[in-house]
Amino acid sequence: MRKKKTKARTGVARRLRKKWFTPVVGAFLILAAAVGYYYFARQPSPAELQAAAANCSLEEVRWAERRSLLSSKFFVGRVRTAYATAKAIPAVLDRLYCYCRCKENMGHKSLLSCYADTHAANCNVCLTEAEMAAEMVGDGLCPDEIQQAIDRRFG
Repeated sequence: MRKKKTKARTGVARRLRKKWFTPVVGAFLILAAAVGYYYFARQPSPAELQAAAANCSLEEVRWAERRSLLSSKFFVGRVRTAYATAKAIPAVLDRLYCYCRCKENMGHKSLLSCYADTHAANCNVCLTEAEMAAEMVGDGLCPDEIQQAIDRRFG
């Protein structure tokens, strides 16, 4: 035989849910804020990226992408950071292969081509590769070493 729920039993359950809901949601929000801060705090600024990329000998390389890049001001969050990275270190991104296969499917020339249009704004691979490039340029690595790391991750 099934027991009927009494008002007392449902009231206790409701109070327990109320008691734990706020602390659990609060802890989740704090954790999300900490992860976001860690992620955005470790991204080098555009000026730092340009200074670090100057250590690589990129002057003699002829750029494959000739179109101008979209401004980062049209985007927000992760996408804005990636477009700012493309503006800061175009010579590095122009030497990287994009593993979303846009070269084969859309006629792009390099990872930099993804930032000359809105393609990168909707492509996780393009965003991830630009983030990897920014982090590695900040660590003092040059495009050949960055491409090897991208090949290991996506290849």
